[in-house]
Amino acid sequence: MYKIFIFFIAASISYGQINPVDVEIVRDYYGVPHIYGKTDADTAYGLAWAHSEDDFMTIQKAYLAGNGMLSKYLKNDGIIVDFLTEFIESEKKVDELFDTLSEDFIKLIEGYSQGINKYAELNPEKVLVKELFPITPKKMLNYSFLQLFISNGADKLVSKIISNNTLNLSNLGINDDIQGSNTFAFNNNKTKNGETYLAINTHQPLDGPNSWYEVHLNSEEGTNIVGATFAGAPCVLTGVNENLAWTHTVNYPDKADLFKLKMHKSKKDIYLIDNKK
Repeated sequence: MYKIFIFFIAASISYGQINPVDVEIVRDYYGVPHIYGKTDADTAYGLAWAHSEDDFMTIQKAYLAGNGMLSKYLKNDGIIVDFLTEFIESEKKVDELFDTLSEDFIKLIEGYSQGINKYAELNPEKVLVKELFPITPKKMLNYSFLQLFISNGADKLVSKIISNNTLNLSNLGINDDIQGSNTFAFNNNKTKNGETYLAINTHQPLDGPNSWYEVHLNSEEGTNIVGATFAGAPCVLTGVNENLAWTHTVNYPDKADLFKLKMHKSKKDIYLIDNKK
């Protein structure tokens, strides 16, 4: 039996392309938000709103990190992350690739960004750094770029370069923690009750930007997904619908390489190969 809490998002009738009246958030007994909208963009708006109600601080920290602004909140403790964001040129790469995204996905991230911005507008006392707002789709993608870079282990390469410790790159610390993710799928002809099962153990932390946030998204465009996502993500990353289930696992393939170049003695930005420039 579920205890139901119903929230209608109060806002002006027109806020960009999203009409908040078309978004409904129903929280069950455990507080999990079930979000209903006319469009997928509506549900993304509702996801942003519900997640902000529950953990607005973590979402903001993630976007601050992804946009080189974490030091504005954490002072010196955020400088290293800001440096990494600048080093990998997230903003430049997102600008180059943005026009390659599908129109449907742009609508989705636009809907999410509008939900975040409306929550910030109505709750200014919870805003950590005013300069971060308004959140835009590109700011969201800047954070995704940083997250992908770190998940590939490339941040360890940068750390070794900065510390001038590139002598031992055999494992980049990978073997320090050999735990990975586990996923088990069982076809219905393998189970006693004739049902299909997917067991997921992703070894994610219980809090922070990489902790799972459970949600149910339902739109009149056909979306009906139960699953989990990360702070600042506009869609479900691991979940199930009526027909299939999906997840992610972590293992350790070689996804990054470091090359040490011998530079020319007098000519800047010229390096040598076999002692030839």
